[in-house]
Amino acid sequence: YEMLRSLVGSEMCIRDSTCTAGEKYEKFQLKIGRKVRTMYQYDYRDTTTGELFSCVKPTLDECRRLRDEWIKAKEGRR
Repeated sequence: YEMLRSLVGSEMCIRDSTCTAGEKYEKFQLKIGRKVRTMYQYDYRDTTTGELFSCVKPTLDECRRLRDEWIKAKEGRR
């Protein structure tokens, strides 16, 4: 496979008003044969504990949904 990256990451996040504190992401394309698939590398650092959540998914919304589930699970352990 071949990976084609486009800069989105923290530069885009700074300009995107929907970004929350501790959130960074990068949009990239995976090329497998002739098929190209857009993916997001997503990182979220909890601003109170410093813990890192990271995932790679096809949409930013899916990454944020998983982040929210992670936060809820952490709150349940307190």
